[in-house]
Amino acid sequence: MTPQKQKNKKFSAQRPQASLQDRAASWLAAGPWRGAALLAVFTWLLWSRTLGFGLHYWDDSVYLFQDPRLDGLTLSHFWAVLSRPFFANYHPVTTLTYFFDRAVWGQWLPGYRLTHLLFYSAGVALTYEFFRRVLGDRPWALFGAALFSAHAVHVEPVAWLACRKDIVCLLFYAAALLAYERYAARADSAEENAGPWPWRDYLSVSLFTCLALGAKGYAVILPAAFLARDLCFSPRISRRHWLDKMPLLALAVWLGLMTVWAQDDSSALLKDMSVLGGLTFPGRLEVLLKIFALYAGRSLAPLYLNATYLVSSQGWYPGWVALLGLALFAALFAGFFLLRRRSPAAAYALALFGLPLATTMNTFFTLRIWMADRYLFLPTLGSCLLLALAGKALREKWPGRGGSGRPAKAAFAVLALYCGLTALRTNVWSSLVLLRSDSLRKNSNLLPGDGPVTAEEFLARAKGRQVSVAFLDSVGALAVAYEKEGNPGEAYALRGILKQAGQGGTGAASGALEAGRPLDAIALFTAVVEKDEWEAPEAAKGIGDAYSKMAQPENARRWYRRSFGLHKKRGLSGAPPLVGEMALEFNLKNYARALEILGHLQKEAPGDPRGYFFEGRALEELGRPGEAYKKYELTERLPDSAFRDTQLTPADVQRQLGSTAQKLGRMDEMRKHFSRSLRLNPNDPQRAAIEKILEYFKGAR
Repeated sequence: MTPQKQKNKKFSAQRPQASLQDRAASWLAAGPWRGAALLAVFTWLLWSRTLGFGLHYWDDSVYLFQDPRLDGLTLSHFWAVLSRPFFANYHPVTTLTYFFDRAVWGQWLPGYRLTHLLFYSAGVALTYEFFRRVLGDRPWALFGAALFSAHAVHVEPVAWLACRKDIVCLLFYAAALLAYERYAARADSAEENAGPWPWRDYLSVSLFTCLALGAKGYAVILPAAFLARDLCFSPRISRRHWLDKMPLLALAVWLGLMTVWAQDDSSALLKDMSVLGGLTFPGRLEVLLKIFALYAGRSLAPLYLNATYLVSSQGWYPGWVALLGLALFAALFAGFFLLRRRSPAAAYALALFGLPLATTMNTFFTLRIWMADRYLFLPTLGSCLLLALAGKALREKWPGRGGSGRPAKAAFAVLALYCGLTALRTNVWSSLVLLRSDSLRKNSNLLPGDGPVTAEEFLARAKGRQVSVAFLDSVGALAVAYEKEGNPGEAYALRGILKQAGQGGTGAASGALEAGRPLDAIALFTAVVEKDEWEAPEAAKGIGDAYSKMAQPENARRWYRRSFGLHKKRGLSGAPPLVGEMALEFNLKNYARALEILGHLQKEAPGDPRGYFFEGRALEELGRPGEAYKKYELTERLPDSAFRDTQLTPADVQRQLGSTAQKLGRMDEMRKHFSRSLRLNPNDPQRAAIEKILEYFKGAR
């Protein structure tokens, strides 16, 4: 080796090598888009499986396909979105995203999920930018944002389309926090140097705050979050720091009241505290402290997650959990004020965790759902920021190359753990049966293990054991899941269990109606309507169905119309009771009246194939097959997804087209439609008759 090479080798050995964090920081700083792009790829790799998920038939089908305000891009519908609540929610910005989906994707469900994931990815990218500004460190900001993207409690809002409001809120919530970072820094500088007030930045903050509030009322805490930022990072709190929150606070109060009104008007807020055993103030406080302790634990270690937590005032976690919750709450409150000058970023992270929980903890109002994974969605911004801050602090404690590798290795291990937990939780959300079964297993020690719960297993485990009404309600939800996923036999068996248990509510009432006991069904449905419970519109429709089976048309019509009014009161489409009343008139051979009702149905649900199809049937009965054929053709043009939940199939439409074409003497069209019907439904009960017709007219012109 030459002397020069030996000298270079010696110099290279003496020169300190850059640490992994230094190299990462240099790479991220080389392009401001790099961190966001890397996070986008990471997010899509982790969550792309959800693009293939179907509907969970748990509010998502209502928001996507039953909102009458989305039936056409008209000014009246647009104004209805801005001015009226729907399904106990007022979130116009989120509803406008469904407007976009309906206009672009129609009934193609993967398109809705694509939009959903795009919003989430954009929200994660803004989270990274926000963390970068707060931490002043790109690699640890990237780690914190990646943790946030991979957090297992996010499976619920990402995998469930009904949580679009959470996803859209995240985007504008993070944008508002980021905009306030810019505004606050410039406003403090302007105040210190007597410069002009940065009003353009303030307008940006106001705009994103308004959009976040319009996405979900969750964002009402933004003015408080802005004040928390000032308390942590501003050199001093002046009059300006209070005054610039006032317009934002007024906006938050107004939209918050709109949200509360929408929920109270639709019976989403509980008035009857017997649901939790008639809570007194101490009992309520104990439950809330237990929930807070569980939320704090799951925000850092997202284990034992559940789609439906059966919160109870008795026998639900021991008393020490409430004491732990009290200690954690005191630590959160005290930690903010003790750390706001020593470690402003840590104090701010505590505020970002605690403030959003104030909107979901049933402290002032009582929601029907006391605890849910999605309620931790925004608070995990704070917990992930805390973990990133801890990593940064450890890195600074061990500045040497060897020491700095330990926090990086720990960070990768934590991120890998989060990804693994998310992958496992995503499996559960891939099927409604799996989701409901998982919830049943976790809500009771009756059903240990994994996988779908069957009626046989439930009977074997629950034999001789007392089961709560809330748990039986979950069994009813599982029965619906089996029915939606094409297993009516298992659904029937589970409903039989509910019938034997004498379960109340719409599940037992529907079971009584199916079993041919309309009087029992009416009694059960009436109890739901009289209490003005959430299921009241469905229950009123059930009473109409019961009277229809009892051949009491006047009573049936009265209840169908009452159900229509209740549906409209909650902002729902009035299609279900209209379909019931239309069927009643068909049975009574009142075809002219049926046509009138079908006209209303087409206005309520223009994309519902039953409107055109049964209009055709009524026209045929009235001796107008030519007009009927045109209505069937309109039904034929609707996408297959439009037939979802209608008990009508494209094969039915093709068979009816074939039958009507035969009446009209259109033999080629008859053969075409009958052949299509058999291809669509090879097991058609009328297959033999159709094949006989096709054989008879074979070769006829």
